Amino acid sequence: TKAQSTFQTVADGYSPLEQYSSAGTVGPWSDIYALSATAYYCLTLKRLSSATDRVLNDDYLPLAQAVSSPDTFSPQLLAAIDRGLSLKPEQRPQ
Repeated sequence: TKAQSTFQTVADGYSPLEQYSSAGTVGPWSDIYALSATAYYCLTLKRLSSATDRVLNDDYLPLAQAVSSPDTFSPQLLAAIDRGLSLKPEQRPQ
């Protein structure tokens, strides 16, 4: 059998913690993090700190506090994005 190589790209502020480690298990929950990070940027125009930096110093500001007009958005939407940005994969939607 041929050896299969895998290659992952990480983007600071958009990639979940599990993508920085060869021991991390990547799955749909990883895509949820990346999508939530993109939504966070679209709503705030601020890129998140990298997941590795957040482990040491989590400076994450929940969207209800980070957006300029929180009443413009559904609180459920903002909470869902916040949950998608949990550092621990098991705390994100699966």
